[in-house]
Amino acid sequence: MSLALQWADARPKVAGLHLDSGACSRQSLAVIDAVAAHARHEAEVGGYVAAEAAAPVLAVVDEAAAMLATDPPALVHFTALASHRGVAQPLAEMVAVCREAGVPIVVDGAQAFGHLDCNVGADAIYSSSRKWLAGPRGVGFLAVRPELVARLQRRLPPASWDVPVTVLQSFEHGEHNAATRIGYSVALGEHLAAGAELVRDRLAEVGRTARQVLADVPGWRVVERVDEPTAITTLEPTDGADPVAVRAWLIAERGIVTTACELARAPFEMTKPVLRVSPHVDTTAEDLEQFAEVLRTAP
Repeated sequence: MSLALQWADARPKVAGLHLDSGACSRQSLAVIDAVAAHARHEAEVGGYVAAEAAAPVLAVVDEAAAMLATDPPALVHFTALASHRGVAQPLAEMVAVCREAGVPIVVDGAQAFGHLDCNVGADAIYSSSRKWLAGPRGVGFLAVRPELVARLQRRLPPASWDVPVTVLQSFEHGEHNAATRIGYSVALGEHLAAGAELVRDRLAEVGRTARQVLADVPGWRVVERVDEPTAITTLEPTDGADPVAVRAWLIAERGIVTTACELARAPFEMTKPVLRVSPHVDTTAEDLEQFAEVLRTAP
């Protein structure tokens, strides 16, 4: 059975056409069951008792290098894949440049984790569960190299307080939803079982197909190159269409889920809002052709 069929069979049947994994993917039945089972266990024995039981379970790189060499900042924050463009940024190259300059690099992997190869030696990376990993909403992760942790100063409790709480432990000092963490761990397991490289290759294939299918839709321009190795395609209106209104119409009238990215997402780069299509591995060419036909009739 293909990866696409395995992925689809593991989930509830979709109501309509879901092309919005960059916002929130569809959780598998196993993830849903794991979250529900833990929530039920919390109701039986108490939330904190249950939580304790669950615990075990681009071309600008050269410019950046020159800048880091002459005027190095305290750290670099780098978005590996933006939410308003399906363009993969040169993550591995930036990590290498920062390492050469001795500047730590923190990676925003919200759209990249589970989508692109993020295992490139960054000093820290964070991401969410609900996007390409298809886990529960409201949970994510932060991974930090010990060398960077040693340079950090705790804020709460204040560093001046003599209490045995490390910087990373201070991030855990608060409320959390244990059930969603369990669900996220299941989603991670599913991703690894499917094969991270296989998933990345399939997402790139779906992205190429989407751009080819959508290239000839009147009134819209595909922003990304056809061979961009991501599943995200953004469509810029050329005849005055409003992506926000079109998105609302697609959901209400055709049961098709997409995202409208407004200028606030990237005010220094975007010149007009775009309609974002972010299908997952189970999306077929027929699904994308159906979307293209519907988009041709959108008001």
